[in-house]
Amino acid sequence: IKLLLTAQIRLNGELSVWAAQHHPVTLEAVKARAYELPALASSESAEVTLLLMQLPKPSAAVIQSVEAAVAWFKAKQIHNTEMQRSDSGVRFVEKARAKPLWARFYDLEKQQPLFVDRDGTVVGSMAQLSIERQKGYGWYQSNAEAVLKAYPGWRAGLGVQN
Repeated sequence: IKLLLTAQIRLNGELSVWAAQHHPVTLEAVKARAYELPALASSESAEVTLLLMQLPKPSAAVIQSVEAAVAWFKAKQIHNTEMQRSDSGVRFVEKARAKPLWARFYDLEKQQPLFVDRDGTVVGSMAQLSIERQKGYGWYQSNAEAVLKAYPGWRAGLGVQN
């Protein structure tokens, strides 16, 4: 737990979430595959946050960590948008009550979605990725929805009103 709390990334002095991979000694965000650059990672962070929320008597540091992650997920979620895949790529359509989405990766400086083609080239949007990368990788996911659903109960269990 201490390792997870230490690895949580601070940006501009504020806790955010975690990377997909961290350096084993420095705990800095590091690259994995060519298209997985050092970045904030929504899916891995959702799993870490849910793990921390399961602790029976969370410390003040754990509570601070969870609160920061939940705030980050709330700020980054995309509402009323559905991702549709086809042979020609991926498109996004407005859809009321669609599952919330989060980008798979977020830039460490601007905290904006980060898209990287197989060769390591950073592009400005998912539409600029090769069709193979658009269709063959989960650039948007909804894993963090479980965190936001569990959060009110977790807070209530602490004896804190929302």
